[in-house]
Amino acid sequence: MTVCEGTCTITAGFESIAVTHGYGSTPTNITIQPQDDLPGRNWYIPDADINSTTFTLRINGMDFVDHVFRWFIADPANVVVGVATVVAGTESVTVLHGFGSAPSSVWLRMKDDLGGRDCWIDYATITATQLTVYISGMDVDADHSFQFICKNMTLLGEGNATVPAGSTTVVVNHGFASTPSSVWIQQKSTLAGVNAYIDYASITSTQFTITLSGPSFDASDFRFICYGSAPPVPPGTYTVTLGGVSLNISDNGFHETKQLITSEWKGWDATLGKAVNKLRIHGAYRMWALDCFEYEVDWASSIIPTLQAMAEVDTSYTLIIALDILHQVTCTVKVRGVQLLYPSGTNISSRHREFQVVCEEVPTV
Repeated sequence: MTVCEGTCTITAGFESIAVTHGYGSTPTNITIQPQDDLPGRNWYIPDADINSTTFTLRINGMDFVDHVFRWFIADPANVVVGVATVVAGTESVTVLHGFGSAPSSVWLRMKDDLGGRDCWIDYATITATQLTVYISGMDVDADHSFQFICKNMTLLGEGNATVPAGSTTVVVNHGFASTPSSVWIQQKSTLAGVNAYIDYASITSTQFTITLSGPSFDASDFRFICYGSAPPVPPGTYTVTLGGVSLNISDNGFHETKQLITSEWKGWDATLGKAVNKLRIHGAYRMWALDCFEYEVDWASSIIPTLQAMAEVDTSYTLIIALDILHQVTCTVKVRGVQLLYPSGTNISSRHREFQVVCEEVPTV
């Protein structure tokens, strides 16, 4: 998921820092997250300051203290980028994003000095085709341009957070299942002159803290997303093993049913004095419908063709479901079907697949 990321510091008395990104070519998307208060200042990266080796991060006015930022460059296969310009004399612009579906999150890179203004995206305006960028107060003298970055990463500790009116912090349970290497926030409403940042010392395996530089009269809404060295299994999901192949089980879980092995025939019932249906139970077996997913996997590396091949032969495999004290299964099964599903509006670049595997226990009669 991550191509390059790191930290940089604009030293006290300076207004910019040139960052060596190590991407190998000119990056098409850069996300920035302040890690401390930038009182009355904006950060921005002009297009002219991005090249194949470095980019230059700027703030609109030097300070007497250092300011630390986290920067991140995502795999371009996972995002769609575009440009939005709020023209002079206006406070918003609606643009077609070209993502193919409604993105789960949109992030902004300011390309010029906003003169202390806020910028944000009202998530209520995001549709399958467009989004709206806002600034807090029109500029009658200049246009302001933004790069927007659309992402669809709902499996990676992504969600919403709100700092209540009158408060300066909120502790957020991120659901990443481990300590993320970086956390990013995008404001969804104006902050009315205050700044928002994440103190990285507050990031743990379960939570982080969003801090405002001062209380706001209104609630402040944010979108957050967590990244790490490897995508974790989402909360509430788990893996099972089938024939040595690990399967990520989705939030739908799995369904286990027990079937009887029987024989039926017509026989004479001497008590009733008539022919009746008779039943003999010879044994039982179980069946499982496993709802699974893949994320960030090219088709060439997908496990689905392997599972489909397993369903085409009459071969037995070991199924292991180990959910501690909740549920335990270790048995011999045969794969009876694989159903592949691409949900409506699937973003091709996410390489997200959902599929169901049906297994039948080899019965002991």
